Amino acid sequence: MMQRKWVALLAAIWVVPALCFAGDWELGAAGGFGVYHYASISAPAGSARVGFGPRFTLAGMAGKDFSHHLGGEFRFSFEDADPALTSGRQRTTRDGYSEGAHVDLLVYPSQRASHLKPFLSLGTGFKYYKATAPAAGLPLANFSALNVASQAEPLITLGGGIKYAFRRYWLLRLDFRDYTTPYPGNLITLAPGAKLNGWVHSFVFLVGVSHAFGGRCDLAPTA
Repeated sequence: MMQRKWVALLAAIWVVPALCFAGDWELGAAGGFGVYHYASISAPAGSARVGFGPRFTLAGMAGKDFSHHLGGEFRFSFEDADPALTSGRQRTTRDGYSEGAHVDLLVYPSQRASHLKPFLSLGTGFKYYKATAPAAGLPLANFSALNVASQAEPLITLGGGIKYAFRRYWLLRLDFRDYTTPYPGNLITLAPGAKLNGWVHSFVFLVGVSHAFGGRCDLAPTA
């Protein structure tokens, strides 16, 4: 917990001064839903899938545009994702969640003045996974056990979206992100002879609102 607080503090120390330089920048928040693509486990008993159940997602962002075609953004997200292990009709789960922090490069393909501003995004950071409550459901001990544990993993983000200016300084945002990490190994104990294959993908759809500012740090729009 202390490690994550220091990481968040260092990120804020880096991001806030960067936003003070001249250029358009924005602060915003969003909410949505995340669906996971599971990793796989191969074992003498057959195969299983391990990942996280679909749950709601919350996010906050701070960013700025550097030019007509490029921008940058720091984003923090929370996903209420429960670790899950499935094989056929058998399933076992634990309560859990994940938190992610990443920096994205935004690319705006069009330079035309418009209320609509589509963009592509590519970024990197880290994601922290946490499993809490005791396991529920049918055990799958011939593949793996789900642990009460936590682990941080490197994160790659890829996606895009649209910004829509519905009034001066206010933007409606529609975002899609693919959050990709290795599966956090601390959250499972593999059965003898079992192997973990693949990474986990979290496909997240978000709707949010952000406020645009000029090149000032007084949190007030320029005239």
